[in-house]
Amino acid sequence: MNASSEDVSSSPIPAESYFKEHTSSNLLLAHIIFMFLGWVGALPISMMLNIAKSNLRYLSQIAFLGLHGIGTIFGLAYNSRTPDLYPKASHNGLGWALSALIFAYFIIGIVKDSIRRTSDSGIKDERAPFIAEATGRMTREEERNMKASNQPSRTSSSRAASPYPNLSESSVETDSETIFDVHLHYNSRLEHGYDEPMTWSRRWANVSGSNLFVRILDLWFDVVDRGLLILGFVAICTGIVTMAGIFHEKHIFNGLAHFIKGGIFVGFGIITLGRWIGCFAEFGWAWNLKPSNLAKRTASISMETVECFVIFLYGITNVFLEHLSAWGGAWVPQDLEHVAISLLFIGGGLCGLMVESKALRRLVKAYPEALPHDGEFSKHLQPQPGISINPIPAMIIFLLGMILGGHHQMSTESTMMHKQFGNLLVSASAARCCSYLLLQISPPTSMYPSRPPSELVCSFCFICGGFMLMASNRDTVQSMIDNGVNTMVVTTVAMGITATLMAWVIFLLMVKGWAEKREEKREEKWRDRLVSVQ
Repeated sequence: MNASSEDVSSSPIPAESYFKEHTSSNLLLAHIIFMFLGWVGALPISMMLNIAKSNLRYLSQIAFLGLHGIGTIFGLAYNSRTPDLYPKASHNGLGWALSALIFAYFIIGIVKDSIRRTSDSGIKDERAPFIAEATGRMTREEERNMKASNQPSRTSSSRAASPYPNLSESSVETDSETIFDVHLHYNSRLEHGYDEPMTWSRRWANVSGSNLFVRILDLWFDVVDRGLLILGFVAICTGIVTMAGIFHEKHIFNGLAHFIKGGIFVGFGIITLGRWIGCFAEFGWAWNLKPSNLAKRTASISMETVECFVIFLYGITNVFLEHLSAWGGAWVPQDLEHVAISLLFIGGGLCGLMVESKALRRLVKAYPEALPHDGEFSKHLQPQPGISINPIPAMIIFLLGMILGGHHQMSTESTMMHKQFGNLLVSASAARCCSYLLLQISPPTSMYPSRPPSELVCSFCFICGGFMLMASNRDTVQSMIDNGVNTMVVTTVAMGITATLMAWVIFLLMVKGWAEKREEKREEKWRDRLVSVQ
């Protein structure tokens, strides 16, 4: 991909690289290991625990900071003992920027959680006396009723589902006067709260609920929490480029094209795997029925709409990017081939967006001339699936795989690399079509994920194809030829990394589910202790 009229592969590539530098190689290995454990191991776990609001997230964040700090120390020690073999490498600058970002991320996370914890504790402290008072009155009423009618009193577990805090529905029905008195007393305290001194916790509660800065801080934290994974992937890629000594001068455009596009396919494969597991089920994107509580605008957006928009946007931005390495030069047929691929993405994405549009369905309605009676009309209606079956994205990926599989290259190894990548894209498209066929035959009937098995194959093909596309750039292929590495070696390594990555993603989502259940149990225990306060 990203071929140009100028054969940049003819320009010499510096032979020096950190990969061939044996001085203090143990320090480089230690740097790689600790950074890998931090960014691939501890950081995703921390992200899952953050999403689950688990109190264990602090330990994972400390572990991530510790691993990152140790890796940074080993990196500095290695740089001090080796010459600068890659001048102006972006990996060093990106590393320092990420170090500052994760330190700020950790500090702001502590401040944000402190504000939230103080706010919640203030509210809980103010509610506790009223809950205790209500519980005490209920207990006294039950004791009097039990003495009068010799009936056993209700247990405290029956108070768990009250519309008032921790009071049961049956208690509200039988002791309405008691609850009414407590309710009036609670409202009176709230209305005349200004007569009482405002505690420090109540001040923090007011700040966290009304201060725009705190809300912006919360939003920034969530964005950085998700964005750190992408930045970490970029840091790993720049580290590989720096160590291998590739992408010098105009080679950078070919390398960026392959790494960016391959990274997009890797990310899309991970999202596909997440959809199969159950992510985005609240939007109806996990091959399930959409929840009825979604807003009208949100409910109208399907995952196929997002896919078509990404395809359309990619086609627009890619029209002139394919010519960057020969900017100002003449356009050749190979450039026009890439522009035609961009037009395929533009037209296909726009077509898919129109297929997903509800306006099209309103404007283009086709009914039979003679409609049956209302009683008979329902018999002729076919059950509709709860998801959108739009074959346009799968068709675009299928065509792209066929095009790249036969893409002309300057060497046999490069041609084989593109052939493998094209075959994987064709397989991913076929697997997605199988998913649509399964859901057309048996539409989802629940809001729980239906998990079509073909999506696992689709995810694997996308991720592995993305890695193959990243490795098919000119510099990497030339390094393969120089070191006697054939295409099947790279393909096998990519498949092994893909399978391991998929297992790791599934494990991370299991950690998230475990943390959420753990927090639910902790919340239930807190409620039980609060009910017991009398």
